[in-house]
Amino acid sequence: VFLTSVSTCMGCRMALYASSEEAVGADTLFLHGDNDLTDQTNGEAYLPYLSMSPLFSEEDSAKRNSRFNLDGWGIAWTENGTWSVHKSANPATAGGVVTEEACAAARGRIVFGHVRNGTSARLEVNNHPFLIDGLAWMHNGMVVDLETVRPRLLASLPEDLKAQIHGQTDSELAGAVFASYVRRARADNHSGAEALSMAMRLTIRDVVQPALSQQVLAASSGKLGRFGSAQNASSLNYAASDGHSVVATRFRSCDAEDPPTLYLGWPLDDAVEVKGTRDPACRPDSATAKCPLARLGPMSIAARRLWIASEPLNYLDNKESMRVWGLLPKDSMVVFDGASGVTVSCLSEACEARTAAAEASEEAAETAETAEAQVSHHVHF
Repeated sequence: VFLTSVSTCMGCRMALYASSEEAVGADTLFLHGDNDLTDQTNGEAYLPYLSMSPLFSEEDSAKRNSRFNLDGWGIAWTENGTWSVHKSANPATAGGVVTEEACAAARGRIVFGHVRNGTSARLEVNNHPFLIDGLAWMHNGMVVDLETVRPRLLASLPEDLKAQIHGQTDSELAGAVFASYVRRARADNHSGAEALSMAMRLTIRDVVQPALSQQVLAASSGKLGRFGSAQNASSLNYAASDGHSVVATRFRSCDAEDPPTLYLGWPLDDAVEVKGTRDPACRPDSATAKCPLARLGPMSIAARRLWIASEPLNYLDNKESMRVWGLLPKDSMVVFDGASGVTVSCLSEACEARTAAAEASEEAAETAETAEAQVSHHVHF
């Protein structure tokens, strides 16, 4: 039995850590932050920079970024590519010592964490993360019009993957579709982060643009087209890992609406050059300081560690956290590869158009600042 269609988007909260070098415990996601996943189970949503989006709507944001995620929680972790998982149908806040002990035991170079605001039964099998075909998978959002989408997605799956679906969620079903595309990518001699990226693009196409999903795998690097009506829009903030690489998306199939939030965090001591739009309210406290990036852009950085989370796990003004956070753009995908670092890329034509416009605006602003500084210099002398 699978979830039937629901017209409004329910939100969850998720977070993950990935590194090619250093293992951490799940307590870094659930217990040791100003705004960790346990805090996000029942409290005010912390959504820095979201109001800067030209698509921002306070009403829509409240729908898609839930304050109450009390329908269970889960952790998946790996040190060497073999996954372990712990789930509970109780709220993370109700776990007490149980939650602390489970988080302390869950330690790896890749750790997934999730707190659920469910639209189906509060059962342990419905809690994320899911393990399918050796892959970890979790979702924040909802697939709409599921009575139409579900039969088509099920028909595309081999029987052994259908047998790995144990719950009632649209999320787990999408994870099985993703696993099927990873198989196909590997059969075509793609591996690692490349196989995950290709599979993720095709999974999203399957869910929201079925006509496009029949394209050959070699075309999977193409962009999704334009989307219209908000009435049948799906929110697809997905995260997946093969135990070595990670891929995550922030996506909604309506060009006029923001998806649920998703932030990328990296260590303050990592010397990385990151692209994006800086916080206009920021005033550097020294001549060499830089303002944080309010909105990230397509980029490639050689980061050794990263966090991806529905909300920053620490407040931005916490100088002791040693983490920097930026909001991923709508309709984007972030990929972590232990060998090559982190890439952020667009999934849709609309994302590319917004990126081009933002870059042009930033360039114009920098040109104006330079001109103003030159005039000030000449006036001074």
